[in-house]
Order: sequence, then C-alpha cells, then structure tokens
Amino acid sequence: MKMEPQGSEECMLATLATLRGRSLAAVRAEARALAGASWQELMAQRHRTAQPNQTTEKLWDTVHRLAGPLAPCFPRLTITPTGIPPMPAGRGTVMVFFHGRHTHMMAYEDGLLYDPGSPEIPRTQEEYLALYPGRIISLLFTPVPEGGET
Repeated sequence: MKMEPQGSEECMLATLATLRGRSLAAVRAEARALAGASWQELMAQRHRTAQPNQTTEKLWDTVHRLAGPLAPCFPRLTITPTGIPPMPAGRGTVMVFFHGRHTHMMAYEDGLLYDPGSPEIPRTQEEYLALYPGRIISLLFTPVPEGGET
C-alpha cells in the first residue's frame, strides 16, 4: 500500500486516495469539482461556523461520492465508539478517536496502519498506540466491503 502525506486536515482524502489507488492530487481535484470548493475551504468554513451542519453534510456527501463502492469505509458517526479492538484482516479504514473530540483517519492493510501524517513508516497497531499513550479513546476499523476493491 502506498500512502501520500496529507495536507492540512486531509487525512480522509489521503486515505481515500490510497484505497482507490489514486494520487492525492487527483482526489483533491475531484473533491473540488464535486463540492465547488477546495477541501481546505470546506474545512475552514466548517470551523468558522457555529453550526457546521450544512458544510459537514457537503463534506460527507463529497467523500461518499468520491469513494463510490468504498463509501462504507467512511462511516458517518453520530456517537464516538468505545474500545480498541484488534485490527481485522484485509484492508480498510481506521478512525482514531482521541480525547478532546479530535479524530484522525488512516488506512490499514495486512496488519499495518498507514498514517497520512507519517506515511513513510507503516506501523503495527501496538506501535501506533504506543505513540499516543493514554490519548486514544477508541479505534473504529471498517473493512473494504465485498466488491469494493479498486
């Protein structure tokens, strides 16, 4: 698996590009065409707004349209899951929930996590957890669905 380094707040786009086997630049361009704004513009608008619902909807709609058959790998959650389960076999996404409502998304494949924040160093789950002792609330693994391979 080849993961490109993410730009500011692009972990989801970088993970999507990786699972689709596309460049991050290509996925950025597709996202801009679908949303009518760059990913950074959407994220900035979401952070500026007291009620970011409309922008959040646009972000999720864009991701799900870009993902196509991989859309189930990008679950829209209304609650934070609890627990740190073992990594499943195969490949997919993992959403990391940190204390303080911060989240991060990565890809996994064959027992390794590919973090777009440091893509040159694939890590085991244990190695990744050791980087953030006591800071991670939970992990949510979502395998690539049947027929979702690209």
